[in-house]
Amino acid sequence: MENWKTAGKKLRELRKETGLSIYKVARAIGVSGNYISLLERGQQQPSDAVLISLCDFYKVERAVLFDLYNRVETTKLDQILADPSLRKILNQMSTDKKLSSEDLASIETELQVIKYRLDNNKE
Repeated sequence: MENWKTAGKKLRELRKETGLSIYKVARAIGVSGNYISLLERGQQQPSDAVLISLCDFYKVERAVLFDLYNRVETTKLDQILADPSLRKILNQMSTDKKLSSEDLASIETELQVIKYRLDNNKE
């Protein structure tokens, strides 16, 4: 939930940069002002649809906000899960009771390294 507060601060910064009120942003993306307030205070996690709307509204890359919430955009997740071998590995990992939190952290670190390498090979 700590990442919700960090993400909320970023959402508040983005809104302040536009000079708009919570209610104007809310109206523009089709949610309530109270909901935007909850997001900005880190008390609520938005759905993928709301995150995408906020990214489009603020003109930021979707990965920016999805990363703040430690989430993967559904379309990218669908692409990952479309690969049968990756889907099998992820399913096995999610049901393996022998994997400790340290094991999962190690796997996450390895995936971060792979992501870093892929990002740097694109340049």
